[in-house]
Amino acid sequence: MTAKTKKIKKLKAIEVKDLNTSTAADLTQVRGIGAVLSERIVKYRKRLQGFDELDQLYEVYGLDSLVVEKVKRQFKIITKPERVKTPVAEVTLEALLRIPYFSKSGAKKIIGLRTRNRNLSLENLRSEPGFDSLKIERLALYLQ
Repeated sequence: MTAKTKKIKKLKAIEVKDLNTSTAADLTQVRGIGAVLSERIVKYRKRLQGFDELDQLYEVYGLDSLVVEKVKRQFKIITKPERVKTPVAEVTLEALLRIPYFSKSGAKKIIGLRTRNRNLSLENLRSEPGFDSLKIERLALYLQ
């Protein structure tokens, strides 16, 4: 070793926050998230009725995957969203259109399938074109 001593940085303990209760200001503490992105995350969280998993952050428009990884280090899902799930056999077109993972054409397709099959369930949708396992998994957050 030389006469110079190396400075050792003390690592700050990262306080983990709840993504579902954090404010836009909390989110701006993450490097790469400014006022616009933090508001967009909060708005998307509201649209989803709360995040169920951190990977849903990848769905936020304009949020880079490297920034998502930083968020995942500082935020966790502590408070789970509380939703009332509607049976597929009873859901209305209007209710389907409020689900973030549905397009108007997808909602109409569900209504058409339900008209032909009164006992339609999420499990039945697995055999329908356009309903892959990820789509069904996301729909299961809102439907039963």
